[in-house]
Amino acid sequence: TGSGLARKSAVGFNVKEYGFVALGSGIAEYFQDVWLYNDTTKAWTQMADFGGTPRREAVAFSVDSLAYVGSGLDADGVTNDFWSFNPWSNSWNPIAALPGAARREAVGFTMGGRGYFGTGKGDSGALDDFWEYNPSTDTWTQKADFPGTPRSGACGTGAFPSAFIMLGEDNTLTYK
Repeated sequence: TGSGLARKSAVGFNVKEYGFVALGSGIAEYFQDVWLYNDTTKAWTQMADFGGTPRREAVAFSVDSLAYVGSGLDADGVTNDFWSFNPWSNSWNPIAALPGAARREAVGFTMGGRGYFGTGKGDSGALDDFWEYNPSTDTWTQKADFPGTPRSGACGTGAFPSAFIMLGEDNTLTYK
């Protein structure tokens, strides 16, 4: 096991047969490290640190052989930057920033070769907007707003052509 794995508010994602854990907080308020789990060897390997600022409450999704990580809360507040991670070259590159409000505790998932991102908590409270990321053009397109109560800390998944968003907390601190 890796020595830096104890944390909360991290992101998890997979690329091909590997699982990853990154960012979060624990003994430090904001982490920047990234760990790969190899199920064949049952071992954790520390990878290149996240390309953006250390943060927690970020979002991750994977498309093909790359992962995309962004948003979250860093020492300066909520963020809207995103980064791609290539585990084969162990490198991070900035991608187009989310055009919507900066936020933390949002939902991210993959569906039909695109990344999807939305909801979360911005400076003005819970949000309901949704965005699609196209890796081939490095562009974000706004989609229909989430029809439920704006929320943060929700879960989401995509099963083409439908997406499912559930749970979370709204602006009145009511759990959904």
